[in-house]
Amino acid sequence: MPQQALKRTEGDTDYELNKDFKSCWIAVDNISVYVRRTDEGVAVALFPAQHEAEEPIAATWATFPQTSEGN
Repeated sequence: MPQQALKRTEGDTDYELNKDFKSCWIAVDNISVYVRRTDEGVAVALFPAQHEAEEPIAATWATFPQTSEGN
């Protein structure tokens, strides 16, 4: 069976993006959520369903926190 982009971590609602995947789409009613791993952090964009090729209606990003080892 092929590996899934998201793996369950805890309970019924906690998931993690597998390291082999750079991104995933999540449908929430009529909103499509695009979650993307970048070299510096995570980017999230929201689109109306069926309009994913257009400009997002909202977007944000966050850089990965630096650890004490500088990673």
